[in-house]
Amino acid sequence: GLMQGAQPIVVASDFLDRRRDAVAAVLRAFARGSAFILSNPTDAAVLAAKEASLPAPLLVKVFAKQSFGPQMGGADVAELEKAERYMRKTGLLRSAVDVGAWIDRSAAEVKK
Repeated sequence: GLMQGAQPIVVASDFLDRRRDAVAAVLRAFARGSAFILSNPTDAAVLAAKEASLPAPLLVKVFAKQSFGPQMGGADVAELEKAERYMRKTGLLRSAVDVGAWIDRSAAEVKK
């Protein structure tokens, strides 16, 4: 019953234009963290359990359903679009948001 969650990294366009190097460094760190979680899900769950206020065995299940890397795939965009529809339906958003217009995938082309 666990749902996939999209957790985008948001950066202002002007900051991305001026400091693409800093954004790339953050994204490389996320990629390293993602690799650690994928390679060591139990250890990662133990490390994150207290901060997340969730038991480590549940986090292992959550980790299996999530991608923590910085790249946004089609499923991630679909999840954001689903969240946008939900927020509009419940009144959290007053008008439609074009999710695709807010995504710049070029920033996540991480060079190792």
